[in-house]
Amino acid sequence: MYKIGICGAHGTGKTTIGTLLSKELKLPFITNTMRSMWVESGVVDFEKLPADVRAEFQKHAILRQIDRENSEGASGFITDRTVIDNLAYTKLSSNMDGVDLKLYTTLAIERVKNYSHFIYIPIMFEPEKDEMRANLDTRLELAKIFEKSVLKYIAKHRLLQLKSLSNTDRLKEIIDFLK
Repeated sequence: MYKIGICGAHGTGKTTIGTLLSKELKLPFITNTMRSMWVESGVVDFEKLPADVRAEFQKHAILRQIDRENSEGASGFITDRTVIDNLAYTKLSSNMDGVDLKLYTTLAIERVKNYSHFIYIPIMFEPEKDEMRANLDTRLELAKIFEKSVLKYIAKHRLLQLKSLSNTDRLKEIIDFLK
């Protein structure tokens, strides 16, 4: 059973490749977890919220992600936001620290075990403009957090870092990795 998490900075093509992979593997696609929370809460610009509010938001986001994976993907899933993404965004954009950050990190690390595979998409191109997407200036900072402190929690044999640019080549690269 595949439980595939696609992770990386915003605007790297996670949703696009997740949609294609979901169709190819005929698995449910869990997407827009954070966006739906923003809409429900009336958030227009997440990064303009105070850091303590962003920290609380991230606590709810990881729990909602886990709940969706459990309820919508009991027989397998593909998601374009993983607990690793939640952890990276929390480290980047909130003031969570001390015991709260330690517990959050522990939850994310424990939850990593629930995924069969991770696909990391590094920054390779400029994204399309999207009013709901986080500030594009933070993409490089977020990528550094992924690459220096977050991806280490994933076993190497379960992690593919995409190298391809085209969606067709990316899909082939992923399918080859899953074999």
